[in-house]
Amino acid sequence: MSKLIKFIPSTKNDEDLKYVDIPKPASNFIPKWWKEQSFTLNEDLTQKFENFSFKACMPFLDSLTSGYIVYTSQDIAVSLIDDRPVVNWQTNPIPLIFRDKKQNIPVPAGHFEDHFAWELQFGFQLPKGYSVLITHPFNRFDLPFTTVSGIVDESVPWGGKITFWLKKDFDGIIPKNTPILQMLPFKTENWKSERSDDLIQYSKDIRHEKETYARGFYKKFIHQKKKFE
Repeated sequence: MSKLIKFIPSTKNDEDLKYVDIPKPASNFIPKWWKEQSFTLNEDLTQKFENFSFKACMPFLDSLTSGYIVYTSQDIAVSLIDDRPVVNWQTNPIPLIFRDKKQNIPVPAGHFEDHFAWELQFGFQLPKGYSVLITHPFNRFDLPFTTVSGIVDESVPWGGKITFWLKKDFDGIIPKNTPILQMLPFKTENWKSERSDDLIQYSKDIRHEKETYARGFYKKFIHQKKKFE
């Protein structure tokens, strides 16, 4: 049975409700560059792993399709004035805010120090005992900004503000429906780690099987299909 995450519009203005978009499954936002990539790097199919591209990697695809994506509800224009970013948009609800940059958090390399935050228009509720990772969309290094990460337990019934920084080389439009952050629910559990030398031979055996089945091994024997609706 699927677990249920509820998204709760947080606007106080009933008129604004029609403009509030709740997150959608991440599978709706697979980037064009992934779709256009070939499974192989060249036509020499006699090669094995070294000839497969990232498109043949199931963990990579899972990162793009797991959880839910929060996306821009309108175009956002970024202009550089006196070498600083100025941000504009056309309609409500307000998509972001500017924050004082004087905060003790490292700014990602290649980004402006100006501190912005996405203005979320919804809260959410998870089943008891579950949490959600909120982070920059996985493997989306092509986006003109970087969003911070955080973990929230069970419920935030109101909207929130998620910090992000704009890249220094960007001057243009962030289009409507651009992914701005990814939400991945997970069960809240305690873990511990240990070293297990007795599994070394098992690892070697698995590696041999992997070479036998080439890229199909992981998908056939290990991968578990994930479903988000």
